[in-house]
Amino acid sequence: MRDLTVLITGCSKHSKEIVDCLTQNEDGRKVNVVAVNMDANKLLHHGTAHQYIAPPITDAGYIPFLKKVCKETNTDIILPYITAELELAARYKTDLEPMGVKVSVASPETLDILNNKEKFGEMFRRYAPRQYATDDVHTAKIICETYKNKKMKVCCKISGKCGGTGFCIIDNEKAYDISLFNRCGVNRYISDQDLYKIIENGNRVILQEYVEGIDYSVCVLADHGRILDMVGYAGFDMEFGAVVNGQIVTNRNAFEIARKIVEDLKVDGNACFDFILEGGKSRTEMSHMQNAPVKLLECNPRINASIGFCWKAGVNLVYLRCKQLMGELKEKDFIAGSNIKEGLRMQKYYESEYFF
Repeated sequence: MRDLTVLITGCSKHSKEIVDCLTQNEDGRKVNVVAVNMDANKLLHHGTAHQYIAPPITDAGYIPFLKKVCKETNTDIILPYITAELELAARYKTDLEPMGVKVSVASPETLDILNNKEKFGEMFRRYAPRQYATDDVHTAKIICETYKNKKMKVCCKISGKCGGTGFCIIDNEKAYDISLFNRCGVNRYISDQDLYKIIENGNRVILQEYVEGIDYSVCVLADHGRILDMVGYAGFDMEFGAVVNGQIVTNRNAFEIARKIVEDLKVDGNACFDFILEGGKSRTEMSHMQNAPVKLLECNPRINASIGFCWKAGVNLVYLRCKQLMGELKEKDFIAGSNIKEGLRMQKYYESEYFF
């Protein structure tokens, strides 16, 4: 089994466990990781063999830059980590394949749905909270007032942005609660007036009922519409859209929805489906979480920041994807759900790393 070189774009501190999944793989294989980021201060050094500062993905020189790096490092696989880059990656894939470089990205047709919150929400609305998309302040006011009169909470997302940066709950009191300021993952409130100003500034927003419950994710590895393996976990504490305290638990309802979507959209590669387990805001018994009804929120068609949790639970979805791309997977490698360590808990801590 030969050595591999894997390039990760947008490689930052959030990619640390992805790097570990590759370099500490079950086969004992040597994997050299090439870290690429446009921000030198965010570029990850931990566990990476090479580090490069990239131009913005909107720059005409970005693809020539990638080609140059791939040639210099003999890259075998590119793992795009930034949602905004995925559609570009689906296009530059054909430029890099003649060089022997495989790009881990779904088809443009699949991305057209998964990367578009409005299309995704409309296509799978039977599983999701009802949503309304608008760039009109008057319409937004009517929607917000309607929910308020029904004593229902409303949340909003910026159409076209990832959930980690575009999500807020509309709450006129908590929006100005200074005790929540500068608290990671907590101050996610906005007043209705500030929401209207955001729309006036030219932003299109998605408004939907806010469902109380526990964050839940299903990470999958798919092969053109067939799930090879999948792992689910509850998130009790979140920071910047990533789980920092959670537990491995299989929710059958969420697993079935994920299977259906993967099949319908012919999803290929890594993807992460986000849900809410209804009925509760903090940790509950395993049996409740396994059988709780769920609401579908969105899907990120890429590796996600908490995928290292799946690895520790027994399924290395990152490394398996690399083996899949290299044509090395065997049937025994993907007996879905067979190796999951149910009930495993996770708490993230922060430590300093020093380098020149």
